[in-house]
Order: sequence, then C-alpha cells, then structure tokens
Amino acid sequence: MFGQSVTFTATVAPSDGGGTVGFTSDGSPIPGCGAKSLSASSPYHATCTISSLTAAGSPPAIVATYTGAAASPSSACAQFSHTVNTA
Repeated sequence: MFGQSVTFTATVAPSDGGGTVGFTSDGSPIPGCGAKSLSASSPYHATCTISSLTAAGSPPAIVATYTGAAASPSSACAQFSHTVNTA
C-alpha cells in the first residue's frame, strides 16, 4: 500500500560473507540501498527497507546486485517487480 515500508531481502549463496548488495529500481539506485553489507552469519543476506515507491504506472523492475568478494564472484538476481497500490 502506498506510504507503507517495504523490505527487499537478497540472500547470497555461496558466500564467505564479504561483498555488498546494491538494490536498483528500473536501473536506478534505490536511495539508501546502494551498498548494503551482508549479515554477519549464514545464510548471508542484505536488506533494504524503503517507503518511497510510487503507485503510478507499471511496477518497477527491482534488481539486487552482489559485488562479490575474494571467494565469491559478483552476480545479479533476475529482475522482479513490486506493485504499490493506492490508499
């Protein structure tokens, strides 16, 4: 629903816990979600909580991109969308 917070979570496996995850919406960085550190323990994941998605037009394409670390190559998830309904 418009104005409510949404949390995106990206789980990275396999991983050594290093690297970061950046979240984008329609190819643009989501403010405050550009380089989120992975959790301190397995399963390693990064989260991004926002409330700034708009309810206009088609749902945005959300992508989480992992920067990689010494033992884990970089990668990106398949894009997915999130629909925001009006109040």
